[in-house]
Amino acid sequence: MPVRVVGMNANARYLSAMVSDPRMLTTAPPRLPEQYERVELLRPERTRQGRSVPAGSRGTVVEILGDHEAFMVEFQQPFAALLTVRPATIRSVSE
Repeated sequence: MPVRVVGMNANARYLSAMVSDPRMLTTAPPRLPEQYERVELLRPERTRQGRSVPAGSRGTVVEILGDHEAFMVEFQQPFAALLTVRPATIRSVSE
């Protein structure tokens, strides 16, 4: 559904051109996990040793890097691993 722009400045016109769904303008961003919160990988990630932690693996945030720019997450399954991941690659889960 296209967005109709009426009487907006250049920045708003640029933003409206980027948004194809007007509901996105009112949708709150997803909440970022906090320390010791359980999270789930949304896509496979590789450890520094080259082992793959599959999507769907659940772990615990053990450290928040920067202003939630990245997270250190500890996994126990399918093997013990510590990964640094970006917010877009995880989601909070309740267990």
